[in-house]
Amino acid sequence: MERRSRPRRSSFATALLAACAICSLGHTASPPSLTAASAILLDAATGEILYEKNCHERRPIASTTKIMTALLATENCRPGEIATVSEQATMVEGSRLGLEPGERINVEALLNGLLLKSANDAAVALAEHIGGSTRGFVLLMNQRARSLGARQTRFCNPHGLYAPEHLSTAHDLGLIARQAMRNPRFRRLVSARTCSLRRPDGSSLLLVNHNRLLFQDANVDGIKSGYVRQSGPCLVASAERGGWRLIAVLLDSKALWQEAKALLDYGFTNWEATVFASTQRPFLGARVIGGRSRLVPLLPEDDLVEVRPAGFKSRALPEMEIRRLFAPIRKGERLGRVRLLREGKEVASTWLTAGASIGKAGWFAALCWFGKILFWGAIGLGGLKVYGKIAKIARRRRHRLQAQG
Repeated sequence: MERRSRPRRSSFATALLAACAICSLGHTASPPSLTAASAILLDAATGEILYEKNCHERRPIASTTKIMTALLATENCRPGEIATVSEQATMVEGSRLGLEPGERINVEALLNGLLLKSANDAAVALAEHIGGSTRGFVLLMNQRARSLGARQTRFCNPHGLYAPEHLSTAHDLGLIARQAMRNPRFRRLVSARTCSLRRPDGSSLLLVNHNRLLFQDANVDGIKSGYVRQSGPCLVASAERGGWRLIAVLLDSKALWQEAKALLDYGFTNWEATVFASTQRPFLGARVIGGRSRLVPLLPEDDLVEVRPAGFKSRALPEMEIRRLFAPIRKGERLGRVRLLREGKEVASTWLTAGASIGKAGWFAALCWFGKILFWGAIGLGGLKVYGKIAKIARRRRHRLQAQG
């Protein structure tokens, strides 16, 4: 288990916790003063709000839109998949890769262009490849947003160029970012500082990530910045310390990079987290009956984390519920749950999945085969007995009918 620091919320409950911290510790730092019109700081594992300012206010979100575009692309496209660029994609305004009509390009290259250079032509190319059309893809974006609980979000395009109804909130963007950062492929893409992209004429295009925090703080590993005149400077940022991840969202900030770093530092300094289970490493192991290996590693589907004000001891305990396991077991198969209990009450839980496939041992396979023979043999004998009884009853009935006749 790993421990780390963290922030707080701006609500009555948060104020009460802060007061308790002041009484017992004698010191609690104030949250940073932000010029951002709206902002939020979230624990990535639990979604707990550690700081917020107008976080439910709907606003233009510029290129932070591309987080959803990339999330859908990583969920629906294989890394080696090829997309064909349409003429419509090459005519979009704003930042572009310079794609050409009819160009066939790897989806991974489009994702790099989308997330590092914030290329709008890459956004349209991905949208048409996945959704059949930009309109079809936008429907998928809004459906996925609703499935994540981002109910105040409405997407009108895949890139974030201004449209009057294209709006979201700091809170909704935090929910979308939480889901995106669970995807290893997405995390790898947004954490890259630079990338080289080969063009059809044989030249190479160097892509430099627009997220300046990646170059200023080694703990930062994403996610996406954005700007249009109507939105002001926007940023969704992710940082991880000791296995504990925070997500900060700032919309329309006059000092974007400084405020984002201050908000993340505030969180890690004033709050602590105990990581009881992480998606990055196995959570113990479970015994497998009849397997080639006696144990299967257990991986949590989500991080299991307890968050509390700095200086407070953890009072939570994990409790596993694992069903009896028989080989074979498929990698990724759900095998049970782990719950986090504090004073007997569940505060968090997640599924435990198989971290590896476990095949049947030779002796167990033979035993299962023999068991099947016995089973079907018993079924056959039972069927013969039933058939014999039915035939006997039928014969008696025929004899009675013959006797009466």
